[in-house]
Amino acid sequence: MNASAKLKYALIPIVPILIIAAVFIFLNSSPSHPIITEMIKEGRIEFLTTNPTPFDEPNPNTIGNYPILDSRVIDDPALVKKMLKGLIGSLKEEYAEACIFSPRHAVRMIDDKEKFILICFQCQTYEASSTLGHEGRLKKRKKEFFDNVVSDLEMKSPYEENDAAAEPKTKDVTK
Repeated sequence: MNASAKLKYALIPIVPILIIAAVFIFLNSSPSHPIITEMIKEGRIEFLTTNPTPFDEPNPNTIGNYPILDSRVIDDPALVKKMLKGLIGSLKEEYAEACIFSPRHAVRMIDDKEKFILICFQCQTYEASSTLGHEGRLKKRKKEFFDNVVSDLEMKSPYEENDAAAEPKTKDVTK
């Protein structure tokens, strides 16, 4: 038996293992949105809490027509990655059947404020900014993590009393 035949027979048991590993990785990977990949790569985001009752028209104190209650720049790449990695869910997870999209959290690029993602943990859905034109599902387990970040950063909670009456507070994070 020549050397190429020996190599061929040596590789035969490895091929099924590689196929199984590839299928396992594919089935267990979370889908992602290009903006999340870009935000993780950048390592800096603006994290916002929002009033889920939208204004009729955008203004400087809104993100996608939703009033900004509070915002913080997060420039710790590890925290950014922890917040965003695995944020988007998969079709295998169970979701709320009916919900009115009411985002209480948002993340956006520091250098391009037109790139953002509005997050509604009530429906477990997100909407990317109109320039990105995408919406989808969130992972359930991220809500508690986001709420802890809001608390740790001493941000105005998006769940206080009467959402519609909440006075938006903003901080100019560009200065």
